[in-house]
Amino acid sequence: MAVLPFQHTKKYYITIAGMKFLSIYILYYIIVTYKNIFSVFLQLYCKH
Repeated sequence: MAVLPFQHTKKYYITIAGMKFLSIYILYYIIVTYKNIFSVFLQLYCKH
């Protein structure tokens, strides 16, 4: 009886951790993409 709530909370914490990891990964991906786009724009601007 005591094992079931523990498994439920464990699953809940794993889901939260997974969502946090996913949001951090998406944020990192967006930052990297914007940095690449920004550097390309700078290179094009400097060439003119």
